[in-house]
Amino acid sequence: AIARGITINTVRCGPNPQTEQVWQEIARIGEGKYFSIAQNGGVISVATPYDAEISKIADKIEATTIAGGTSHARQAQRASYTANAVGAAGPPGPQGERALFNTKSSQGYGSWDVVTGQMNKTLDVTKMKDEELPEELRKLKPEERLQIINSKIAERKTAQADLEKLQRQRLDFIKDYSTKNKLDDKNAFDTLVKQALREQAARRNIRFQN
Repeated sequence: AIARGITINTVRCGPNPQTEQVWQEIARIGEGKYFSIAQNGGVISVATPYDAEISKIADKIEATTIAGGTSHARQAQRASYTANAVGAAGPPGPQGERALFNTKSSQGYGSWDVVTGQMNKTLDVTKMKDEELPEELRKLKPEERLQIINSKIAERKTAQADLEKLQRQRLDFIKDYSTKNKLDDKNAFDTLVKQALREQAARRNIRFQN
């Protein structure tokens, strides 16, 4: 792994002392970090008044996707829809977090979504083969396809702007709630991992935007 530029971090979940030495050794050899967290992960998940609206906007963004590409890409689409359906059945706090992750920069759609590809300029819908397009676009002329895709892009950008505003309000709410209730997540799994990733990324001259 080291020879290939891969860093290995280890996470020991729970208090069993017999696992600690081995996990520390793997992290040392892998030039990574060793973490020990509570059995429940220590993650603080706060339900906010904005979670329901965030989920609605996430559904709007989901509706702007158009599956295309290879059969492998279509399998990725089905997996994405299934994962989102499972996440939607969970409690409000994690629902909001999942919706934000899936829709920010359309991370969850990049492998199969024609709209994302057109937005990112990784493909040109006017030059795609018929077998790479869904049925509703195959019958259309290239310029008509592009018109539909551009309409979806406009819808998505509007929804993403609304989502960013709600995200800021949600984070402010969580910050205030955590302060008032004296919640401490400095040893939570997600906090520790984020810190480690930032430090390790800095070694490779990678900088996070926020």
